[in-house]
Amino acid sequence: MGDVNRSLFPRATYLVLWLVTGILEHMQRQRYFWWRTAVVAGLSLAWLPAWVSAAPQLVKSAASPTVYFVDNGEVRHAFPNALTYGSWYGDDFSGVTVLGPDALGALPLGPNVPLKPGKWLAKVPSAPTVYAVEQGGVLRPIASAAVAAAIYGPQWQAKIVDLPEVFFENYAVGEPLDRPYQLPNSVVYQVRGQRTYFWKQGNLLQPFADLAAMAANGYHPDDAVVSDRTLPTRSRAIARGIARIADPLASPERPTQDCG
Repeated sequence: MGDVNRSLFPRATYLVLWLVTGILEHMQRQRYFWWRTAVVAGLSLAWLPAWVSAAPQLVKSAASPTVYFVDNGEVRHAFPNALTYGSWYGDDFSGVTVLGPDALGALPLGPNVPLKPGKWLAKVPSAPTVYAVEQGGVLRPIASAAVAAAIYGPQWQAKIVDLPEVFFENYAVGEPLDRPYQLPNSVVYQVRGQRTYFWKQGNLLQPFADLAAMAANGYHPDDAVVSDRTLPTRSRAIARGIARIADPLASPERPTQDCG
């Protein structure tokens, strides 16, 4: 749902409803009952918050284990295997709604969901290249074992998972990581020797307020890339789950400049 300040919604809503209520009371005194009813119904639909009326985002059918993410356009996107689903939600299926075959079939099918960025390194079984996974299904080829070790530490090979060739078309290959000092985008980041964890977007860091905020976005301290490099840092902390990090269909990251 994005990093939205919902506290502004009630203030604006109450002001409008206060004005409308006065008009409606006058209309009622004038016995315009049916018109009043139509206006109230229209306002109820127009001002109903999206987070109240939204359809379930995770769905499946009773006949298949495949889970789908439903986007805002009511298009369903399959998690192509258990590994991909687990990279986003672990082993938690409590948020999955079971739909009947007609309801599920009425949702058009879109592209598959890619691996969650920063959780794993990916490779296809038939080729030796190892990729860092960034937001939006961007794969960054890692040039060598030395570069991988410099970025991810001596146990970097433990992060590698096989990406079946049939799913490779769900991804786009980006620029290689070919220098030890390079850092991938859309990862949890920690400056060596410090306690704070950050979200790295481009060359800009934004701190997580605490471990709970990091977990709300689907990450654990073990996912962090640790380096001596310091980067420009935003002062406003991430205090909850936000769509640009936690949404399985978030667009590829773009470098940003700090805006205060």
